[in-house]
Amino acid sequence: MIRNAKPVWLDTTCVNQYLEARQHFEIQEKAAATIQICADTEYALYLNGTFVGSGQYRTSRGRKAYDEYDVTELITSGTNEITLTAYCEGEDSQTYQQDTPMVVFALVCGTQTVLSGEDTEVRIHPYYESGRIEKVTPQLGYTYHYYGNQKETPWQPASLVSDFFHYIPRPVKKLVYGEFVKGQICTQGILRREGSGTPAEFMQTDWLSFRKKEEIFQGDTVTKKEDGAFFVIDLGGEYAGIF
Repeated sequence: MIRNAKPVWLDTTCVNQYLEARQHFEIQEKAAATIQICADTEYALYLNGTFVGSGQYRTSRGRKAYDEYDVTELITSGTNEITLTAYCEGEDSQTYQQDTPMVVFALVCGTQTVLSGEDTEVRIHPYYESGRIEKVTPQLGYTYHYYGNQKETPWQPASLVSDFFHYIPRPVKKLVYGEFVKGQICTQGILRREGSGTPAEFMQTDWLSFRKKEEIFQGDTVTKKEDGAFFVIDLGGEYAGIF
């Protein structure tokens, strides 16, 4: 069904670009529902405010692997909303091959179909900084800047992407999201940083200094951090994921 959808993006592009997209649609009668999605380079998908999934599978130029999710439990009768953040690196690195900025999705609920295209609205993501910033390393590409205190920006009709893409199902199973694992802070202190450089370079020059817990925290709030604060957290085992 994703082959019937139209890939979309912003009307102006740059390297390291973050887009936010949304689309409202009406469901006459709740039924079994699935959604397919893919992007260049990455996406995070939400339906009616609930996180659905992320993790774009990397392919060669012109080929796009799509993910499929069962969203039956998230669909409601009446008005629904797809929202997503999409990211395009836009510059060759050792983990990415430059391709056309795009995101595309298709949702099927019973006999109804919702496709990305003329009804999709987009905007430059208000919280992520787009454009050239420092890189983690030359091999790994850009790091990211996120500012949660920025003002909302206006939505606009999406620009349709004219390039042709060959869509294939994701060839490798996705990781399974588990329950959050609680950790315990074992030690803490302040971080001091001098000069400039990449995050990888800072790892070689930053220095850390231990502080007592009461010198760093007031309740759950960090009160003393110099250039930053550091924490060593014990999760009680080996896990992969996001803090």
